[in-house]
Amino acid sequence: MHRALIGFTLFGFVLGSGCSSSHTAGMCAEDAFPAAKAGDLAAVEAAAAAAWAERKDVAKLREAIAQWKEAVAIAPKKAENYTRLARAMYFLGDGYLRLDFQEADEAGDDSADAKEEEMVNTLEQAYLVAEKAIRIGNPDYAAAACAKEPLEETISKLDKSDIDAVYWYAVALGKHGLATSLVTVLSNKEKIYLMMRRIEKLDPDFFYGAADRYLAGYFTKVPFPGGDHDQSRKHFEKSIKASPNYLATRVLYAELLATKLKDKALGKKIFDEQLKFVDDTAADVIPEVEAEAILEKKKAKMLRDKFDETFWED
Repeated sequence: MHRALIGFTLFGFVLGSGCSSSHTAGMCAEDAFPAAKAGDLAAVEAAAAAAWAERKDVAKLREAIAQWKEAVAIAPKKAENYTRLARAMYFLGDGYLRLDFQEADEAGDDSADAKEEEMVNTLEQAYLVAEKAIRIGNPDYAAAACAKEPLEETISKLDKSDIDAVYWYAVALGKHGLATSLVTVLSNKEKIYLMMRRIEKLDPDFFYGAADRYLAGYFTKVPFPGGDHDQSRKHFEKSIKASPNYLATRVLYAELLATKLKDKALGKKIFDEQLKFVDDTAADVIPEVEAEAILEKKKAKMLRDKFDETFWED
């Protein structure tokens, strides 16, 4: 089994990495923003948005990514397009490409290495793009990060207008790290943890209870090695309360916590309840994330196959 799949299974989506906690490729590089390219920005943005709306088709998702890349080339200092591009690349990398890789890896297919490489590269580009969005949107944060001021003080400079970019930066950074190196995962765990706490403070309901969803996964492993399962369950339940129909939270609850509980009967109960809810809920229950929900349903099926009845036997 490949390292990315091992890392994802071992740590879930919990901890973060890029190149290190001092990574500044998009935050401090003097040549981060090339000269603007000629083009019709409004037309390109409209084409990107139209393709994104059809992202249930992976070809349309790739089209949206291509259009947003064109948009940032035309307007290299417009933060919103970097954020949109980062989210699209994260969805491609952690959604379609991860599922493709896992299926190929489990089947022993020769294409697994290439699929893994594309997934890793896409997640890397996602966090680098989001990092540029943060730099444009919050020069005070960028200056503090580049001056290597204390992490807590630096992250305290993030405000509500930064949340979108910070969230996609953090989750892409974390998933990329899990797919590459345990050392870099550990080197950035505090950074991403503090970012999620900042999001929790600024907007606890952001993106369907995202901060609590992250923290729930975090506490399945921290403190190392066993985690704090009571804290994890509390955050999963808070995230579900904030957005009960957001299916990713329930899939993560089943995978990251239910399968780790010492009380296997309780774990099996949570596992079955959460995945049944995923099965029974229409993918379009939250129309704006229908494409994501379709993939969560596929993940739920893969989890059932992996954690079959023999797993729950004492």
